Amino acid sequence: MNSNQKGFTLIELLAVIVVLAIVMLVAVNAVLPQMEKARRNSFSIEVNGLIKSAQQHYVIAQMGNFVLDKGQTCCVDLTYLISTGQSELKESDGYKGFVLINNDATGNIIYKPYLENGTFYTDASTTSENKSYGEADAKSVSGKSVSYNSCDSWWNSSHTEPSQQNKEPKCGY
Repeated sequence: MNSNQKGFTLIELLAVIVVLAIVMLVAVNAVLPQMEKARRNSFSIEVNGLIKSAQQHYVIAQMGNFVLDKGQTCCVDLTYLISTGQSELKESDGYKGFVLINNDATGNIIYKPYLENGTFYTDASTTSENKSYGEADAKSVSGKSVSYNSCDSWWNSSHTEPSQQNKEPKCGY
């Protein structure tokens, strides 16, 4: 063999490839959790936007003489908010949901959002006060069947008596 030849041996090339593979594994494991966190954060921003849309709708409904008495709950469907331009979410992006508006016994208006996008969902069934939704409130949909995704499905599941099935749960529309 001529000792003047220049280049890399097969072993040197394999060593470089192994080192690069290890670096990629470390980088991917560091980036993937941050991507998941960003998706959850983005979803919680969308939930807060849905609440603001429902608040805007409720104010408009009150101006039209809609009254929600103490102890009553009504519902605003996401499809309605989208169709009237009060929400920036799009059903074509896989969003389904609604907001329950509750006038509690003390006269406080409480907004309870239910939103799902195929990846995450939020369920405010245990919420007793208004709050800002964060990353921790975005639950993963995988393996979970979201029980209802519209005002009608919520109303029919929570009001099982036939006399209640026909009552209109919607807030001023």
